[in-house]
Amino acid sequence: MSKTFKVAVCGGDTRMLSAASLFAENGCDCTVWKGAQGECCPAVRSHDMKNTLSGTDAVILPIPAFSSAGRLICAESERGCPDATEIFQALPHSAKVFGGRISPLIKKLAGEYRIYDYGEREEFSVLNAVPTAEAAIKTAMDRLPVTIDSSTATILGYGRVGRALAHRLLALHAEVTVCVRSSGAAALAQSDGCRTEELNSVLKRGIGGDMCFNTIPYPVIDDDAASGFSCSLFIDLASAPGGCTEEAAAILGDRLICALSLPGKYSPASAGKIIYNTVFNMLHSEVDDL
Repeated sequence: MSKTFKVAVCGGDTRMLSAASLFAENGCDCTVWKGAQGECCPAVRSHDMKNTLSGTDAVILPIPAFSSAGRLICAESERGCPDATEIFQALPHSAKVFGGRISPLIKKLAGEYRIYDYGEREEFSVLNAVPTAEAAIKTAMDRLPVTIDSSTATILGYGRVGRALAHRLLALHAEVTVCVRSSGAAALAQSDGCRTEELNSVLKRGIGGDMCFNTIPYPVIDDDAASGFSCSLFIDLASAPGGCTEEAAAILGDRLICALSLPGKYSPASAGKIIYNTVFNMLHSEVDDL
């Protein structure tokens, strides 16, 4: 990448502005289009899709990149955002596209364009778990009348976010129980200092305590589980479709918080830097012909 290359950062929240600033500060000709309101200097803001994407070497999209209807996730209403096909048609054939949580349908629509999902990269997942976990705890602190110290917390799932969350809750002296199906995940949680229980057993019995965090990306809480739920607060950190069925969500009522895109809301500078570093590494390792 010896030449100065052109980057278009399209859509997303304020973390994408932070990423755009880093691209511009590190020698890229960077333009922001359909981004959130805020400071993106030294990147340039554009209001024209064709001019923005013309001659672009790399397009950086948010995470998630597109809605379920296939439209770019952007600060404006969905009606004002282009769909994936419009974006691909406006791109030069040499352009590379980077985005998060790219669905198989979008990859199919991309056709001959090379599209890379930075959300699948290990470095992104590990680092992004940190601002997610910190923001989840802040969300609980804003809603609960008790301290995290000596409170009881249940975590459903023990992936990267679940583990990052458990470490921080334990550091704040919460009593942490991790609910999983895998014996390997249970062993890891136990070695980290957590109590563990089998997930299905807990769901049948009912979840109590001060707070429960779900990190499992599919509806594990149905109406039966929700009916036996006595916990004060349920914070769903899972991406769409989330951890609750519609019936369960109705039963939980205001105890349920669907906490999506937390890094962009609470720590956009840190989250933007993670996106920048991940895509920068991909540009060097996988797209070395730019």
